[in-house]
Amino acid sequence: MKTNYIITSAAFFLLAVMLLATGCKKPKEVEIPTVVMVESSVAVSYNKAWMVADVVNYGGGEITERGFCYGKAGGTLDGQLLVEGGERFTGVLPDLLPSTAYICKAFATNEAGRGFSKEFTFTTMSDTLPLVDTYEVKDITHCSAVLSGQVLSGGGQEVMERGICYGTEMRPTIEGAHVPLGSGEGPFECQLTDLQPETRYYVCAYAVCTKGVYYGDQLAFDTKVLPMEVRTISVSDVTASRVKAEGEVIRDGGLEVTESGFCWGTEHNPTIDGLHTKVGVGVSEYSGYFSGLERGRTHYVRAYAINEEGVAYGDELEFVPYDHFIPWANGALPGLFSVSPDRQVRFSQGNLQYYPDDNIWRFAERQWDFVGGPSLCEGIGDMELGTVYVNGAKCDNTKVGKYYPGWVDLFGWGTSGWDNGNVYYKPYDFASHIYESDAYGPPGNFDLTGDYAQADWGVHNTISNGGSRQWRTPSAEEFLYLLTERHTVSGIRFAMAIVAGVRGMIVLPDDWNASTYYLNEANEFCYYSTNTITGREWLEVLEPAGAVFMPAAGARFQFTGYDGVYFDWFNNEESIDAGLWQIGLHYDPFFVCGSYWTSSQFLDGYPVGVSNAVALKIVTYDMDPLYISGFIVAKIRCKGYSVRLVSDE
Repeated sequence: MKTNYIITSAAFFLLAVMLLATGCKKPKEVEIPTVVMVESSVAVSYNKAWMVADVVNYGGGEITERGFCYGKAGGTLDGQLLVEGGERFTGVLPDLLPSTAYICKAFATNEAGRGFSKEFTFTTMSDTLPLVDTYEVKDITHCSAVLSGQVLSGGGQEVMERGICYGTEMRPTIEGAHVPLGSGEGPFECQLTDLQPETRYYVCAYAVCTKGVYYGDQLAFDTKVLPMEVRTISVSDVTASRVKAEGEVIRDGGLEVTESGFCWGTEHNPTIDGLHTKVGVGVSEYSGYFSGLERGRTHYVRAYAINEEGVAYGDELEFVPYDHFIPWANGALPGLFSVSPDRQVRFSQGNLQYYPDDNIWRFAERQWDFVGGPSLCEGIGDMELGTVYVNGAKCDNTKVGKYYPGWVDLFGWGTSGWDNGNVYYKPYDFASHIYESDAYGPPGNFDLTGDYAQADWGVHNTISNGGSRQWRTPSAEEFLYLLTERHTVSGIRFAMAIVAGVRGMIVLPDDWNASTYYLNEANEFCYYSTNTITGREWLEVLEPAGAVFMPAAGARFQFTGYDGVYFDWFNNEESIDAGLWQIGLHYDPFFVCGSYWTSSQFLDGYPVGVSNAVALKIVTYDMDPLYISGFIVAKIRCKGYSVRLVSDE
């Protein structure tokens, strides 16, 4: 036991020695800082002195105080002025007596103490000398500022010249930039221009007198950043109802650009208080199409951008909507299309549209026209979502209701307005839930033909611009034959394209001549942008030759359910009473879809279910290769899809 005790004692002894050695290690010492007065930058008046000093050595510590102590020569330095700063700091000693000698020391303090500069001796000027005051700097912009000063007294001397001197270095003099502003005592003012943005300037008033030049106090100001700048680059692809514009936000003015786009109208200098459309955000170039134009009348367009400070506009450009319009006979396009081995049809001049408040049906004026509405997808500009206007206001499928005063073009299946014995048959009817889809169209497994032919939009309704022709909705078998089996002179049946800025599918007539217009990737689903066609090219070349364009006009979802799309009810009971529902429209330019109802509830001889009907599906990506199972698919009847009618020859 004794041996163990000795070993343990020795261990404690060694530990104590180690701790003592560690504790005796000296920390790095902090020295008093070293300060010097910058005598060449000192300026003195009759009652003030401008001092400048540098901390040339921090002494290894943190500077906690900077300043100046001062007093009359031969006395104590009982005056103290604390200032802010870094390695260099400045201060103005106030309330000095005229014609008096003073001593001043600069100082800086750290953990080790306060370090002083050498004494600096100066004498204030006589109060009988001229008195000059630098009064104010105001109205500062990115390139200008208004300065004012005053000669309070000439001190018995003649004031031969007075004015403002300025520069980017402290204590400007008349040896540098200056603006003469007359002579004699009194106030004066000037505006400095051609200044640099985001720059600090120093200014002071001056007076040139008989015995020398005298200066007022120095003031400093910072010019602002360059203001937000926008330019309207161009307008192009002008048609009767639609035009493409390009713009650019060149500079954001130091604040986030929260919106950019175009405003237009028939009067000069259009603003966002009138017709306008949002395209993007931030600093960038942007472009897009807008509609709501008056054919043959001069229009004016300007790019715009918005930040916290307000709205900036680009230069005004003008254009005249193209007045070329072919009034196709009875609303039918000139091309003939085989939909079976022994049947040909003509397509309507555009998608079917409905005006609930007046109960009017019509064909769209242009083949690329579609109503659209607000997107459920974030970051989608308004101009991507529709081309149809009424009285300058964009129409909106999400506002469809019995008394809605605008056009809509997405319909539930079989909603022609004819009472087919089911719950929902009016074009403004909507189910409250996905599971009510079987309440649309003829009850049970029936096509929109035979006893239920009146459920077909074209059969039951008079189309206001459809002439005397009998219109109907193509069947699933007819669409399949049209796109996959029929023989054409050119061998081309369809092609994906962007026409007048709208994505969709071109269908070519049986007698199409391939030399009329070359189309890439014919008879293949591919990028929409594979074929990009201007509105004018379409109106002058392709449409007169019989081509049909079916826009990918989106889809309306009006239910909650397992596929994640919501129904935005604002009040169920009031909505029913008013005949007006609020719904969500899905339309995404990176996955642009469009589906067209057929008259069929059967596919390949089999019914697709009482909650479904058959639709033609137009879907492709502009980012990735297309993946799709086929042209024709079963769709839930309560969803809103496009309708394109045909007339038999």
